[in-house]
Amino acid sequence: MSTLTNLKNAVEKVFAEVEARVEEFDGEALSDARQLIADAEAAEAQAVTITEGYKNQLVALAAQYGPELAALGEQLLTDVKALFGVA
Repeated sequence: MSTLTNLKNAVEKVFAEVEARVEEFDGEALSDARQLIADAEAAEAQAVTITEGYKNQLVALAAQYGPELAALGEQLLTDVKALFGVA
């Protein structure tokens, strides 16, 4: 489970508690917070997609220039996924 997924789950629990206990809650603030989480999840997915694209380019170069580039691409993808906690 990614770091952002864990964050989203924790925040959703807080939102549920607040909504259950407070009758007059600022719906706009809640909506803004949910939008920020959605934006962060989209950014995470985009970073992994971009990295995978670079990995694929590095693998193609490796066919010409050696297996060291392929290993570098794999390591880059692994490192970025680890940074975001993506399996």
